[in-house]
Amino acid sequence: MTLDIVKLPDPRLRVPCTRVPDGVVSQELLDLAEAMFETLRAANGVGLSANQIGRTERLAVVQVPVGDRMFRRTLFNLEVTVVGPRRPRHEGCLSIPDRVVWPLRGHTVAFKYMSDEGIYYGNHVSGYPAQAL
Repeated sequence: MTLDIVKLPDPRLRVPCTRVPDGVVSQELLDLAEAMFETLRAANGVGLSANQIGRTERLAVVQVPVGDRMFRRTLFNLEVTVVGPRRPRHEGCLSIPDRVVWPLRGHTVAFKYMSDEGIYYGNHVSGYPAQAL
């Protein structure tokens, strides 16, 4: 099932998302994450957050090709810290269609998130996955 993507200037895009309770991921949220992946694929995107579909949970999904494999994550309560210098990166946004921007993004980021099993993980990534996060 694909979901409707909220587009600017919809005010829901500016509403802060709420944390998902630690260690608790409901079946409803797991189903939502799968629907978000379907929406992401249908829109030919690499990342989608819950507020982009009108929801307020702190949830994002990313799916980025890295060589011959896929960096695919369901991310609850995501925290991202830039490690090292920021560089201009070419990107678009599903909530701002037909517009390309060059924001400064960290080439390498450290990130922490709660998985769909309710377990926290942390890691570092560089390049395209870092940009998607």
